[in-house]
Amino acid sequence: MKYPLIVKPRGEAASFGLQIVHDAQSLKESVNHILLDYKQPALVEEFIEGREICVGILGNDAPQAFPILELLLGSDEDRIYTHERKFARSARRSARKVCPAELPPETSAYIQKIAVQAFQVLTIHDFARIDFRLDKYNQPYILEVNSMASLNPHSSFVHTAKKAGYSYNQLINQIVEVACERYATEEPDYFNRHENNFQINNKIKEK
Repeated sequence: MKYPLIVKPRGEAASFGLQIVHDAQSLKESVNHILLDYKQPALVEEFIEGREICVGILGNDAPQAFPILELLLGSDEDRIYTHERKFARSARRSARKVCPAELPPETSAYIQKIAVQAFQVLTIHDFARIDFRLDKYNQPYILEVNSMASLNPHSSFVHTAKKAGYSYNQLINQIVEVACERYATEEPDYFNRHENNFQINNKIKEK
């Protein structure tokens, strides 16, 4: 992989521990920091220079893709959406949200299609937020799939839902409804099969 690289803990949320590194020494230090302080493996990915966007997804059988939201991160030194920026108290440090993002209609449709496909391939349920980076050619790269997207009233997911026509209460009710519908239509032995798999995996680990 080419520098710069993104280093982050494997099992954290809200960009905890997210860092950008530019050389082998800083890469080593960042990975060691995650191993020691977060007590978990580190993920290392190539940094994608470009625009940061996300797509909210709602539903199961026919998932709905919300309008694309863009995070305007500002100057070159603020090119990543860190935990500090997500929860910044000052307007100067916070990222500005633009929804719908200014993109050609065909590009928006393509990105929304990919977001829905990622949601389905990874068998995510009910709702999620798919984070992307766009390179200078508007080629999308999936950064991650957030299967438990924040439902804070000021979050990106809720922001995109509002642009899709949902009030906050309507959104929460709809999430509950699609989850209840999914549970009602699950195969009768779904949970039994998963419990059996869990027991089998535990026996393998014990051996």
